[in-house]
Amino acid sequence: MASGTRMFARLASRLFDRAFERVLQRTGFNWQLTAIVSAAILGLALFSSLMNSMQASSRMRDYFLGQGQRIADNFARQSTLALLFHSPENARDVVSSTLAFPDVTGVQISDTRHQVLLAQAHGGNWMIKPDPAAAPRQAMLLAENGAAWLFAAPVLGGQSEASPFDMQEHAPQLLGYVHVQVSKGTLNRLTWSLMLGNLGITLSFAVILLVLVRLLTRRMTEPLRALSHLMRRARGGEARLRA
Repeated sequence: MASGTRMFARLASRLFDRAFERVLQRTGFNWQLTAIVSAAILGLALFSSLMNSMQASSRMRDYFLGQGQRIADNFARQSTLALLFHSPENARDVVSSTLAFPDVTGVQISDTRHQVLLAQAHGGNWMIKPDPAAAPRQAMLLAENGAAWLFAAPVLGGQSEASPFDMQEHAPQLLGYVHVQVSKGTLNRLTWSLMLGNLGITLSFAVILLVLVRLLTRRMTEPLRALSHLMRRARGGEARLRA
């Protein structure tokens, strides 16, 4: 089996070498040089566009992650009253204002026993279902998929400024947790737009450079073509030729 595979690989390599030699024989040096330089320029343009887009996408991702954590932390601070009184009515305004943020598609408030006080999502569907057992100690990214991020944060009570006359420190009381779902739609659109823009710019410069390379290769290979033509005349028996 292994020997048959090696023989097939050798045969394929020989056929490719022969076909490549025929192509080189049929095409002139000018076209060969142009093709090699064009392939190098286009490959460099595509690689540069891809690397720039990946770096920009990484920076935008970091920005969206930071923004999602800030939204979750702010949502947790505003949900204190609703969890203190265990009142969904007190949470409706907070939920509505949080859902008004760009790309926020779902929010949830739950108590320390992970019983949901209020949950709301655009269209009624969660792209990432909140984990009922999650117990984050700070605002953080809890989960993500190709469509959204899910952030979570604890809701703490007793975080008001302590009185200077109070000698006893009061630890914050855990009241519950909040979850915030943020869509990746804007990030994906910006990434594709940036990639297409970079690709268009790099390809435009590549086309200009290819035109210049084409003109230069013509001037560089013109003496070679003249010499080749002269050698063919000399091989045909023509005398008194000077190169």
